[in-house]
Amino acid sequence: MVLITEARRDATWAARELARRGAQVVAPEPETELLKNPEKFWTELREKRFHDYSQQSTKMPVEKVPVFRTARGGDTLTWAGPSIRVIDTPGYTRGAVSYVMVIAGHKVAFTGDLIRDDGKLQDLFSLQDAIRPQRSAGIMGGRGGSVTSWEAWS
Repeated sequence: MVLITEARRDATWAARELARRGAQVVAPEPETELLKNPEKFWTELREKRFHDYSQQSTKMPVEKVPVFRTARGGDTLTWAGPSIRVIDTPGYTRGAVSYVMVIAGHKVAFTGDLIRDDGKLQDLFSLQDAIRPQRSAGIMGGRGGSVTSWEAWS
């Protein structure tokens, strides 16, 4: 089983090869369309690229990723014994999830690119979000979702 945390090509490229070898891909439910039908995202972006007010990342897949099962916050998955709790953790993508499990008595969160190493952000560019009236927007518009996500599993 391969657990995908978000529909970003830098987080999903290996899943395609593992799926070809028989692995079952589990992906965030809100991002399934981006994985199963990436050409739709790219076609729409070509049309609106100079007026893209959604301000989402362009690090989306360019090839299809076969999704066996979807997951969303509140779900519990089971694989090889331990249970895996799914929590919604928007950050680099709005529909991202994290997977939390207990391994050898320690709570471990698999967060994708939300944080890395010793709590560092991968990059600021990916925290951009839609331009909305009376809200912070643009390059750091997504920071609110990231902060909420960090609090969800801490």
